[in-house]
Amino acid sequence: MADRRPFPFVVIVTLLLIAGGVLFVSVQRLSAELAPGAGLSSLTAIHDAAAAGDAAALRAELSAGADPDTPTGSTNRYLDGLTPIMLALEHDSLASVKVLIEGGADVNARSTVGQTPLILAAGWAGAESVQALVDAGARLDARNSDGWTATIMAAGRGKLETLQELINAGANVDARNKHGQTALMLASYSGSPEKLRSILDAGANLDIRDNNGLTALSVLSAATSADADAMRLLLVAGANPNASDNDGVTVLMKAAELGDLEKVQALLEVGAQTHLRDTEGRNAPDWARSRDDEIGERIATIIETHAD
Repeated sequence: MADRRPFPFVVIVTLLLIAGGVLFVSVQRLSAELAPGAGLSSLTAIHDAAAAGDAAALRAELSAGADPDTPTGSTNRYLDGLTPIMLALEHDSLASVKVLIEGGADVNARSTVGQTPLILAAGWAGAESVQALVDAGARLDARNSDGWTATIMAAGRGKLETLQELINAGANVDARNKHGQTALMLASYSGSPEKLRSILDAGANLDIRDNNGLTALSVLSAATSADADAMRLLLVAGANPNASDNDGVTVLMKAAELGDLEKVQALLEVGAQTHLRDTEGRNAPDWARSRDDEIGERIATIIETHAD
């Protein structure tokens, strides 16, 4: 059995980012709140080898009788119940993943917050690791406690090839997390045209709304990481340019407030309605002028010249 060395801090931060179920989390805040190894217990040599991506050491531990599904222990529920294969996937060590699968590791094991190896692989490993898990019987649409599937995780955090591998394997691209968000919405947050195309080609439903009434186009219109070209992909695919959220805020209003002239023009080109008002009676020019700057005034004027 290995000594109780502090759990690698990069692993702590990474796993908390996954487990939170939130796309954008402040690493600085996590760093301030956690010390290396805080709250962790029951770490053995097989955990150390997995976290280091050391396939040879893993093989030796398994040959010596180590349990491939030994969970970590922690007072922090996000770090509790992580199995060696989960740690190997965080390191993106395909060789280690294969050794653990061959050694009988449960590819559908769950941590305390419901993370599975495939969900972790979707966010941090490569397509080959995903394929190895699927071939070994990993459930494609398993959800963690926040409702995230592997496909949602890959769309928001993972690699394009990982997302495509999940889609090719038959994963449901319209699955929703507990916030009602789909893979298409998470890809819209990231602003990746390639991910958007991949999900659209898989037949994603453009009209699904999250718990706040946002469609993927609504999300994209307000995302600083997404440009007008990404927006046009959704519009060409048939996204509703007049979709509004639960407060009546339209896609055009969001783009106007963001101050993104190209997005505003892309919406106007497809006939986005300019007279619509939110639940507080504000229209798109009002949202543009709420910026209280030259860009906002310019956008408001452009919208008004296209008044329907």
